[in-house]
Amino acid sequence: MTEYPYQISPVEMKAAALKMPASPEIFVKLGRLLKDKDTEMSDVLGLVQRDPTLVAQVFRIANTAYFNTGDPVENLEEGINRIGFQELHRVIGVASISGVFKYWNLAYKVSGDVIWHNALATGLAMEELAAVNGEDRSDAYTAGVLKSLGKLLIDNCAKTHSKPPIFDTDSGTPVLMWEESVFGTTNPKMADFVMESWSFPEMQLAAIRFQYQPELAPEGSRYARMLNIASGIAEKLGKPVPGESSYWEMEESAFAEAGLDAGDIKSVTGRSSEKLKRLLKALGE
Repeated sequence: MTEYPYQISPVEMKAAALKMPASPEIFVKLGRLLKDKDTEMSDVLGLVQRDPTLVAQVFRIANTAYFNTGDPVENLEEGINRIGFQELHRVIGVASISGVFKYWNLAYKVSGDVIWHNALATGLAMEELAAVNGEDRSDAYTAGVLKSLGKLLIDNCAKTHSKPPIFDTDSGTPVLMWEESVFGTTNPKMADFVMESWSFPEMQLAAIRFQYQPELAPEGSRYARMLNIASGIAEKLGKPVPGESSYWEMEESAFAEAGLDAGDIKSVTGRSSEKLKRLLKALGE
């Protein structure tokens, strides 16, 4: 039987999940709510208002030049009416990942900015890839911005030890190899554990589950391939995460499996770059 020095047990997984802020789950549920034609404003307000910290973040982000060119938004309902449901989903996405990831991650030895900028860049790239492919843009954006959720859970578990394990960012070791050898699990598996409890859609769940190894995804599923490519685009945009580079397959054959070609990738990269620059500037990053 293999011995893992810091094996994460089911009990530790649950404890780490309980430490998770509510905002990512609200973001996922909001995406489903906004697809329902019978959704009313009161439903949206009730969901978002569950997390006062998230509401404050929404106000801050909704009042940036990126999302708002008029007078300042003064209350949540006004803000939703002004920016619209589609933009609200994007605002909540930015607010949730910035609030969750924007702290030093001890286990991976990176600042929160590294992870959240990567998640944001990946989300924007996924959204653009979905537009080219005729897929739902908000679903793709959701999968992209939540791609590293498992790293937060692993970090929560690592910090419970007196001598927490820390990834050597200069070693060149692929991150899944390190996670498996140290914890007996990986960040996609940890994310899977939480997202299943949120009733995360299977297509998006499979994308996150197989983002590093899309060739293992169920036949006919191109979402994992799209997320792999979006992650490669995020790295091209200068927003990499240590230990991940070797997993991104930026080749014609991989593009074809996602229903794309090199021209699509070039145009998506350009549009994602412009959106990322404008958004980070608006946020003062």
